[in-house]
Amino acid sequence: ANIAIARLPDIDMDEERKSLLIAESHFLRAFCYFELVRLYGSVPLRLGATESLDQTSAPKASVEEVYGQIITDLNTAEQGLPVVRENSDVGKPTSGSASSLLSLVYLTQQDWQMAKTKANDVINSGVYSLVPNFPDVFDIQNENHEEIIFGIQYSNLADFGSGHPAIFNHLGSNHYALVAFSVATIDTVSNIWTNRDFNEERYSFTVYDEYVNGDGTFVDISS
Repeated sequence: ANIAIARLPDIDMDEERKSLLIAESHFLRAFCYFELVRLYGSVPLRLGATESLDQTSAPKASVEEVYGQIITDLNTAEQGLPVVRENSDVGKPTSGSASSLLSLVYLTQQDWQMAKTKANDVINSGVYSLVPNFPDVFDIQNENHEEIIFGIQYSNLADFGSGHPAIFNHLGSNHYALVAFSVATIDTVSNIWTNRDFNEERYSFTVYDEYVNGDGTFVDISS
């Protein structure tokens, strides 16, 4: 991403295409640094191309500096990316991808108002909507549906060259390799628990107020 951002401005090419590639690069740099800062906290913040061995070491930047750069990159991407992607460009980031990631960044920083603002930008864009039948979200025949805001287009081939696609899909195109499940106690007086429709399909599939212990007993986590 750094190489693209540094060198694209001097390339003689279609200016619209150039601007798009630069915006994509800003999005990808922000995406990567967001993963890094959440995993490790302070990390080296590289914003230029590494052109020699003496540039391979760099001091760590503060968490605040990293988040500041992420926000700057995403604002740039948001302004330069298209609203939708079509044909062979499906899966590449859009302005909605940048807005959505910005919302998550602000949410992580506990900047609730900006998180809400950016989330509403996505909701009100008219590009995305909820799939009527919730299980269809995970249907392998329903890829790139209207809920997908940014979806990396993986191959299910184990010998793809990189092992990363195989990690996520090592059983073939009809199976999912990774499943996440977590248990958390919820304050029964909080809005997130009380102000919801217990009969709504998405809650019934994803939020449970009880679970079965290893000894077969039911545990109520709603109280």
